[in-house]
Amino acid sequence: MTKAWAPGWWEVSGGAAQAGEASYDAVLREVKEETGLDVKDAEGGYLFTYKRENPGEGDNYFVDVYRFTLDIDDSDVNFQEAEIDGYMFASIDEIKVFAQEGIFLHYDSIKRYLSKAMSSTIKRNKYEIDMCNGTIMDKLISFSLPLMLSGILQLMFNAVDIIVIGRFSGSQSLAAVGSTTALINMFTNLFIGISLGANVLSARFYAAGKDKEMSETVHTAITLALISGIIMVFVGLIFAKPVLELMDTPDDVINLSTLYMRIYFMGMPFFMLYNYGASILRAVGDTKRPLFYLIVAGIANAGLNMCLVIIFHLGVAGVAIGTVISQLISSILVLRCLYQSETSYQLRFSKLKIQKEYLKQIFHVGIPAGIQSTVINFSNVLLQSSVNSFGSIAMAGYTAANNIFGFFVCYSECSDTGMHEFYQSELWCWKMETNGSCLDRLSDLIICSNDDLGKQRLFLWS
Repeated sequence: MTKAWAPGWWEVSGGAAQAGEASYDAVLREVKEETGLDVKDAEGGYLFTYKRENPGEGDNYFVDVYRFTLDIDDSDVNFQEAEIDGYMFASIDEIKVFAQEGIFLHYDSIKRYLSKAMSSTIKRNKYEIDMCNGTIMDKLISFSLPLMLSGILQLMFNAVDIIVIGRFSGSQSLAAVGSTTALINMFTNLFIGISLGANVLSARFYAAGKDKEMSETVHTAITLALISGIIMVFVGLIFAKPVLELMDTPDDVINLSTLYMRIYFMGMPFFMLYNYGASILRAVGDTKRPLFYLIVAGIANAGLNMCLVIIFHLGVAGVAIGTVISQLISSILVLRCLYQSETSYQLRFSKLKIQKEYLKQIFHVGIPAGIQSTVINFSNVLLQSSVNSFGSIAMAGYTAANNIFGFFVCYSECSDTGMHEFYQSELWCWKMETNGSCLDRLSDLIICSNDDLGKQRLFLWS
């Protein structure tokens, strides 16, 4: 460009809005004036807004950044010779070189878009959903539907466990397995809540195109998952029986419940690794591969349960062993996915370590969520304690009913997860207008689902 204060520098097309002119109209006009290109019907549009501050000059203003995509060649360009010396079709790497040489204007203000553009055009794969661009509702559905299917499939696999153990091992074994559910959730949900913090932080960095921060967050999260899983192994081994005794678990059930919990908790490292790994994949808009891994692990779990319980007559131990092996399978699949990725969330085991800066941010979001979930499950533990007082037959019936009720709440919970993760990506793309629409659409979905849930609860209690 020919500006006196930056002669020979490069920049993207842009300019100032005239009095009474809308931002979008100003962009169309400036691009047309400077390049001769008409982008009115091109794909793309508004990306984000940032504030430009010049304290020394008292010249502060807001900048709206747009991106348009269209097929052009040299013959389509007719640049404004009064302000422009020349033009070039530049790759992102070439722009970075100009910025390093100090001859690219406003690079620091738009570099996150350039990084994101590189990620979306080069690295984004078929499983990821670009939650920062395009229409909202179809992306919400595409993102949330695999979550709902994952929840439903998990409940179906749990139902298979209950059917197998109840049919071939009796009501005491069914009561032993079912009576531990609330207790296991209370122990584990603090760490599962913390995985939400990893999800939020990953979504922020990925949407903003911060590759270094994204990579360090991934390695911190996976390291945290491994450490927390190992801690939970010892928690389960040491505290299983004392807590079950506090819950007034009947004598004919408590030894089976203790055995089930201790074996189950041996798989906690795998359980944590899968959940943290899946939360990272969901943060980049990928809910399909975690669903596929869950299907594979669930089928393995169901097959192992039938084999170990029906053929080898291992009872609750067989169900627990099958669960641990299925968790091992799911964790291997998700870690393999992260390891083979060629994006900013690529996993390298040699880089596994805790970065305090990112750990604090993960805890900032995750610990409140984990405490909330733990408190809710503590109330379920109290309820389970009341049911325990009625004996193993009542406990078995309560277990079966709870599994059925899980199908009713699945839709609402997955819609909430979809809104949360979609909103984080939109927020860190600085798409506030989209955020408002996103909240409106998701609120409608959740209100409808909760209304249906209320009717289902009423029917159930009737």
